[in-house]
Amino acid sequence: MAWRIRTARARTLALACSLACSLACSLSCSLSCSSGQEQEEPAREPAGDLGARQEARGEPLDAPAEDPTDDLLCPRARASGFESLDWVPPDAKLVVALELDDPDFGGALDRLVAGAREQGDLPIVSGMALSQLPLQLAVMRTTLAQGGFAPATLILLHTSANEPVWVLRAPCDLERMRGELERRWAVRTRGVVGGVVGERDPARAASAHVGDVVFASDDRVAITPAGAGARLLKWLEGQAQGKPDAIVGAGASTAGAPRIDAIPRAPVRVLLQGPGLLAIGSGGSAKAMTSSGPVALRATAATLERVALAPG
Repeated sequence: MAWRIRTARARTLALACSLACSLACSLSCSLSCSSGQEQEEPAREPAGDLGARQEARGEPLDAPAEDPTDDLLCPRARASGFESLDWVPPDAKLVVALELDDPDFGGALDRLVAGAREQGDLPIVSGMALSQLPLQLAVMRTTLAQGGFAPATLILLHTSANEPVWVLRAPCDLERMRGELERRWAVRTRGVVGGVVGERDPARAASAHVGDVVFASDDRVAITPAGAGARLLKWLEGQAQGKPDAIVGAGASTAGAPRIDAIPRAPVRVLLQGPGLLAIGSGGSAKAMTSSGPVALRATAATLERVALAPG
């Protein structure tokens, strides 16, 4: 009996081995045959543009490239500068004309900052403002971009009390700009004599505040210190002088003051005038710039030159 069982097991094992060998041979032959055949090339996408191929595959189409002017509140400001700067108040202590779209603007700004340190007769406050101009400008351009402005030209003014006022030209619909700026910036606009002023919105006191926004005549838009918008609107319109000078020479006459338009066009032009502290002596005495006259600077990427001006 045991012999018969061993014989049956041996036959079963032999049969299993035979089947395994047959299967292995069959698989080997199949692979050998297929290796001699050419592999099929992957299906090629239909000719045509990318959008047509995506549509043929049922895929969502790629979004078109964004137009950089889509978010601009006043697209025309990109190509709008000031034909003349004769509107600049004659008692402005500092006037800086920045041609932002000029291809040499960056180099000219660097040249101005480096060269201003070598000028020996710049008032202290104005000299500091020029040395910090790249930082101030970077902050202001970011702020303007958030508001939807990308001006070609930007003007920086200092009042007789060294209050900074940034001015650009935006030849667009005033009512639309008012509504959009109230949404983009934390301001609430109101009409005043001579124009429109945007001031901090108390309902959004926690939001960042850029200062007051002034809409003046001739498409001018200005950013002023908070709370000073209505007063400085009158200053920009020639209806009042800036805040009386609190340092030296208050009430100095501006008759015959030179104009920045007298400086030949350049990426950066600077005019400094009026009294100001040049230095503080060891005993605390102040030296005022009273007899040296105005300072006019013209900056390009290659040079910073001092321009001689005749009285306006």
